[in-house]
Amino acid sequence: MKRVVIFIVLLGFFTAGITGCSTMNSMNNTQRGALYGGTLGAIGGAVIGNNLNHKHKHSVRNGAILGALAGALGGAVIGHQMDQQGSGTHY
Repeated sequence: MKRVVIFIVLLGFFTAGITGCSTMNSMNNTQRGALYGGTLGAIGGAVIGNNLNHKHKHSVRNGAILGALAGALGGAVIGHQMDQQGSGTHY
């Protein structure tokens, strides 16, 4: 139960950080993709880590960290591609 409460509190902080950020309109797609991808990846990784039936001591934490890294990288790559399509320059 304690982990569920921690997860909900962290989810609330992440959600407030994304929706309450006043500089979201000034971000390009790469930055926005990294932010959204990292947040969703951390949440997804924590959920997957929690569902491993606690086979590993820090599975929730490690899942959240790996999910955040993978999500941020994937989101940044996709956002970068969107930026390149919008500006007309391709590398």
